Amino acid sequence: DFFMRCIGIKAMMPTDGSGDGVPLPPLMRQGVVQYISAYGYKPKDENVWQVSSHADFRPRLLVCVRQHIEAAKHTWYIVESSLMMDESSPVRRLDWLAPRRLAHLRRYLHHPLKEALRDSYSKHFEGASFACRLGPPGTTERLHRWFSALSGCINSKKAPPLVVALTLHFLEAPCPTVRPEGVRPSAVASITRPQNRGPGDQVKMLVGKGK
Repeated sequence: DFFMRCIGIKAMMPTDGSGDGVPLPPLMRQGVVQYISAYGYKPKDENVWQVSSHADFRPRLLVCVRQHIEAAKHTWYIVESSLMMDESSPVRRLDWLAPRRLAHLRRYLHHPLKEALRDSYSKHFEGASFACRLGPPGTTERLHRWFSALSGCINSKKAPPLVVALTLHFLEAPCPTVRPEGVRPSAVASITRPQNRGPGDQVKMLVGKGK
């Protein structure tokens, strides 16, 4: 995944000139409906949900941040995600981890979501401000509150389908179906990876909860 590529083989990490790298290939807007439908969501288009005659309690996304690690001279916040799907899904539940740096969280998730939600962002994230720059003490707790607000916004369908797609894509949600190719729902641009991998540097990870 992105974390392993970033701390291991730098040649596998496409960059945009900023030095931070781009975590994932860009999400293509015309693929939003297909992408999140594979996880049990029912979007009409990228901005509107289908009208349902009953309350949809699933899928239900829970995201939290409770710890961070130090790796490759950077602080990585461990984003823990769980997606509960309905009984008709091939997989009832997905659980996964997505270590991300604060710079990645801000640029590739917070900024796009804020742009997608526009004026409603402040309402949905009232009392859950995003983490301050440079990761001062208390950053893990601020990220935890922010992701909790994001989960609530998504589960209540107050966020448009595009926000769900951006979130799942950035967090590298596992494929909910078993496919021979072992690929995810085809909503993202392809990325070419080197066939021959060199040995990655050994990384010492220190788990911490205070930052």
